[in-house]
Amino acid sequence: MRRSLSGGRVLVAGGVALTLVTLSIGCSSMRTAVEKAKDWAVTDPPLPQRSFATGLQPDDLPIPPGYTLQPTRSFVHRHGMVRVAGLEYLGSVGIEPTVQFILTQWPPQGWSVETTAGVGSRRELRLLKGHDACTVTLSTAEEVTTLNISIGYH
Repeated sequence: MRRSLSGGRVLVAGGVALTLVTLSIGCSSMRTAVEKAKDWAVTDPPLPQRSFATGLQPDDLPIPPGYTLQPTRSFVHRHGMVRVAGLEYLGSVGIEPTVQFILTQWPPQGWSVETTAGVGSRRELRLLKGHDACTVTLSTAEEVTTLNISIGYH
């Protein structure tokens, strides 16, 4: 009996030793999340970004005179053919003149008007150009017209 106990002890001791060796090898090769993040930051190229807030206005989105971009409420990102944007402009131009401007000035830039909806103090237009879908929302409150432009992949 004594022999089998000592034999069992050897197996258990051997298993513990093997486990400790395995854990020590695994721990020595583990890197912290911070180290991995540094590697990712170096190896992954940043996505190309363009921001209208920095003064880059696309040629295919003419804005009527009288509107001012709200840079803290606007963004645009590009990656390959995909453009995603959210732009907000404030102005004193009425809704109807703005709609007429968009309907006449955007088609020569390649935009096709899909739908127009709304009356009174709120209007919405949907336009398409290639893979871009654009929703233009106009609203008026207290003599200030808000022009919101949203662009996404179509």
